[in-house]
Amino acid sequence: MKFVLKKVMKEKGMTSIKLAELTGMHKNGIYKLANNKTEGIQFQTLGKLTKALDCRVEDLFEYMDNEEDHKA
Repeated sequence: MKFVLKKVMKEKGMTSIKLAELTGMHKNGIYKLANNKTEGIQFQTLGKLTKALDCRVEDLFEYMDNEEDHKA
């Protein structure tokens, strides 16, 4: 699985600063999530992101079917 927050943000025209304001999260946290610099994500955080981005949880993930895809 690949977390694709940056892609969804771009599709929605959402900046890290605006998303931070809408979610109550720190902009550095948004940056780390958007650039896959974290080891995981909490359900509460997913809830905040989906509400702010008006999307579903599954919109924030893409399935990767082989190991090479994980290196990209």
